[in-house]
Amino acid sequence: MLVEQDLRKLRKKQIIIQNITYVFGIALIGIVLIFIKSLKAFSFMAGAICLISFIIGMITRKRGELIEIIVPSMRPLFDYERDKLGIEIGKSKRDNCLFRRYCRL
Repeated sequence: MLVEQDLRKLRKKQIIIQNITYVFGIALIGIVLIFIKSLKAFSFMAGAICLISFIIGMITRKRGELIEIIVPSMRPLFDYERDKLGIEIGKSKRDNCLFRRYCRL
């Protein structure tokens, strides 16, 4: 069982890793967008982003959080959340899906 202090450290680490990942992703996309000169290249990049997003979604659906896969030392935090939330964690992830949130089908 994790102590409150350990949870706090892991959550800080999680926030830092997520923010670095988001900034890196946005910067990478921004740099690529600066150099795109044609609609064909833009369409290719948009398709590549969608494909990568789909692949990451499939990996995380089978194995868990992406951060947990990249940084295995974060596993105790996600195990703790799974134990606390139980079946609800899957429902919350499914409901947070961008497609479902905006396109209620």
